[in-house]
Amino acid sequence: MLLLHQKEQTGTTSGSSATSCPIPTAWLTEVSAFSISCYRLNASLPIHKSLTRTPAAAIHACRAWRAEHATLLAAVVAGTPPPRDAEIRSCIVVDYHSMSELGEPLLISRAALSRPAALFSSGVTPDELITWIMCQRESVFRICDAQSRARRRLVKSINLVADLTGITLAQLGDRVYHETLARGGKLAERIFPQLLQRSVLVRPPRFMQALFPVLKVFVPAKLLSRIAVCPATGRSGAGLSSCPFASARFKPSTLPTFLGEGCECRCIDRGGCVAGMPNDLRAPPLQGASSGGEVDELVISVAAGREYDLILPVKRPNCQLVYQFTLLDKSLTFSVRLEGAELVPPTRVSAADGEQSSVLPLPSAGTLHLRWENSSRFTAKQVRVSAAVMEPAGEAAAQAAAAEALGRLSVGSEAA
Repeated sequence: MLLLHQKEQTGTTSGSSATSCPIPTAWLTEVSAFSISCYRLNASLPIHKSLTRTPAAAIHACRAWRAEHATLLAAVVAGTPPPRDAEIRSCIVVDYHSMSELGEPLLISRAALSRPAALFSSGVTPDELITWIMCQRESVFRICDAQSRARRRLVKSINLVADLTGITLAQLGDRVYHETLARGGKLAERIFPQLLQRSVLVRPPRFMQALFPVLKVFVPAKLLSRIAVCPATGRSGAGLSSCPFASARFKPSTLPTFLGEGCECRCIDRGGCVAGMPNDLRAPPLQGASSGGEVDELVISVAAGREYDLILPVKRPNCQLVYQFTLLDKSLTFSVRLEGAELVPPTRVSAADGEQSSVLPLPSAGTLHLRWENSSRFTAKQVRVSAAVMEPAGEAAAQAAAAEALGRLSVGSEAA
């Protein structure tokens, strides 16, 4: 574990920690690590010193694993999701986002939105999670290999940025989850020995400092040495754009807005920068809420003196918002905002008013906030709500779809 200091602003490339040396021709058919592929382009390209000391047994073990999983790896290359992909992605919010100025792929994990504790209860086994991790690594491997060939220099790493904003102890997962990650990490280290350059932890909470010694039990020492905490993001309001390591590699326009001040990317057309989750989300989405802009009927609780935002992505202009909600007790203040513009001004609604429903035009893409504010100092309030963002279509078709959706929501409410 280390801190990223100012000296890393120079943007050190992989070549600075490498040396030129001859490679036996036989290795080109034996080693599948992507860094060797550079030698197929030009024998003068650098190779990391560790590869010249790779035991033959490790090379053959790598080849054996790839041969055993040839069908699975071919499916990854073809773009087929790995087994249990939907279930795992519903609990673990992680996705490839962009590429650095040096050609390094950026994988971002939004730990505060993940629910690792629910992963195995959904039926996913530890072995299936490891398979999913290896398929993810294979995809990154392919990107790095292509970049190495195209740039004619060694692109040997992936920068993984873990956004820890708002994470709680409950979201860190249990022992089985961490042991599974450790097994997957050790396997990935053997099969992709030069894949990871640095894991950057962004805004870790204070309680994690006490957990770092525990990581030594589960995480391989070699992998742990590549984990770093960026001190710049610990300052109030500071974002990853001010991190010495990140600023040397990424333009602010390529960094998601949830990584702090100065970061500009929003990926509105995808719903959000990571796994289609809106960038404004700060907690796991409610059960029944999808990243596609739909919320099945659910009951939310608004704590005393607090507000609750139901956040939905609007991926393109001229969509429609269809919503209905019923306040279960007393009163709340309700409003709707799209990119700061008020679609429904703050309005006091009481339980006596009954069901509230509407169809609203959404003139622009962006992030939609349905907000309920509770002014009570002592009492939490509950709201039963359903909502959907309807895609643009012909005017008549759009009106019919909105009416059908509103009717469907009403039927569901009556049935409940």
